[in-house]
Amino acid sequence: MSYKQAVTLNPSFVDAWFNYGATLDELKHYDEALVSFERALALKPDYVEAWSNRGNTLNAMKRYDEALASFERVLALKPDYVDTWSNHGATLNELKRYDEALASFERALALKPEYVDAWINQGIALHDLKRYDEALASYERALTLKPDYVEAWSNRGNTLNAMKRHEEALASFERALLFQSKHLEALNNTGTTLYILKRYDEALASFEQALAVNPDSVEVLLNYGDVLHDLKRYDEALASFERALALKPDHAESAYNKALQLLTFEQFKQGWELYKWRWKVKTFNFQHIQTNIPPWSENGEVKRLLVWAEQGIGDEIIYTSILANFNPPEIEVTLISDERLHPLLARSLPHIKLLDRKVLKSFIEKNTFDAHIPIGDLGRLLSIDKNKLQLNARPYLKPNLERQEEYMRYFSDLKPLVICGIAWRSKNEAVGSDKSLSLLKLAPLFNLKNIKFVNLQYGDVSKEVEDVQMALGATIHINPNLDATNDIDGLVSQINMCDMVVTTSNVTAHLAGAVGKKGIVLLPYSRGKLWYWHEGQGQSLWYPSLQLISQNKIDDWSECVDGATRWVKENR
Repeated sequence: MSYKQAVTLNPSFVDAWFNYGATLDELKHYDEALVSFERALALKPDYVEAWSNRGNTLNAMKRYDEALASFERVLALKPDYVDTWSNHGATLNELKRYDEALASFERALALKPEYVDAWINQGIALHDLKRYDEALASYERALTLKPDYVEAWSNRGNTLNAMKRHEEALASFERALLFQSKHLEALNNTGTTLYILKRYDEALASFEQALAVNPDSVEVLLNYGDVLHDLKRYDEALASFERALALKPDHAESAYNKALQLLTFEQFKQGWELYKWRWKVKTFNFQHIQTNIPPWSENGEVKRLLVWAEQGIGDEIIYTSILANFNPPEIEVTLISDERLHPLLARSLPHIKLLDRKVLKSFIEKNTFDAHIPIGDLGRLLSIDKNKLQLNARPYLKPNLERQEEYMRYFSDLKPLVICGIAWRSKNEAVGSDKSLSLLKLAPLFNLKNIKFVNLQYGDVSKEVEDVQMALGATIHINPNLDATNDIDGLVSQINMCDMVVTTSNVTAHLAGAVGKKGIVLLPYSRGKLWYWHEGQGQSLWYPSLQLISQNKIDDWSECVDGATRWVKENR
């Protein structure tokens, strides 16, 4: 007799309701399972196992607050129920209440020190708290107890990746796959780690194995598309993102990555529309402003508009080019931007009022704006496309000429030779290393005659400049009166003092382009090449004074530097 038949014949048979619920739960019929457990509890309110299973089912349904209440009912009835302490902690993990979760795991492990799942769940909480050394120790304790535990090996690899110990992470995932060759998460994590290590062909193979296990894994399709994009297999990358979106239309990461690819190829209309998804992407490390001011819409009529900057200073500068050409007399525009840009923007765009990014929300609310918009949405709202960019492409930032004269006097002994400003590094957390090169790799440039080089790189570069002097006999002149990190107005003046600029994709590139200084921008092959440099361009669409040279091979700057050297020689 089945449990369904048992409860039909005897509706008061409490254990049959419980067992029927457990069977339904295993079949992932969660709504029906929940009904069964609740029927059992109606008959026997202190049925500990039914409360516990009800909590597990609610967890599977992602109804975490209700699951937590169910587990707490168990613990009120049976305080030493070790499984429930672990499940209680796992639910708190889902609710991001990590400190409370750790307390639950400690209770579970005090009752049962060899409880493997509790060690793993504790590791997850510690990982999410960025207490990586402790998380690693927790996973390793689990593996001591159960050496073939695939999830422990996989989670251990994730923590090692977070610690940037990628080779060790890869070995951990490989151990997981040794025990279970078709473990989806371990295959995906292996691919992700190989991608970090730029072993792209191996990464593709790993993602393809993962897709063979589950062709409908949205996360794997996203990662697969990322690798294809960085290999410049753009059509395949786009197909992968679109497949992910077909399976899950609200998948923010896939929509955002599709947006970046469309924008890269100047497909602005659809690209701008999808670019809105950036705010829901976990790796987009910028906060949407919290305000009661309504967002500006296509049909919205406003008199006082609040525009707020997002992302880094380079992004602020490139989007400000849109604002520079947006000056309807009936709209008063206020821009929240990085305070370091204020002297430059106040001089260049006097029609725009400025507020610092650190301004208090209460101050904003008191100033009765009619609408607000993040600066990155101006492209969509104003229908910016290639034609508009070409029509409006002109220098829009004005250097401080007095400071420019000051720097010209300081470097007067360099004249009448050509002055070339140089910058070679980016500190972007995600892709800075891909966009940067060693100053020593610019050796062919430094061999050119009748050119003097001036530092435009922010940060402390004294050691790198000294190394170049020792190795190549080349001199990079540093202005001790300029803090290129914090004094953006001074940096612009020094850029404009130069006859030309050679730089990687960083703030210097944006500032040089925005003041119309002729220059060359060295770009990576694909990864780290941001969308606004576009693909296949020899001249910047946003900054016509800048020429673009991209790597021909991944991580190989040699041809790129040779091209820049030829350009400088021809344009000096």
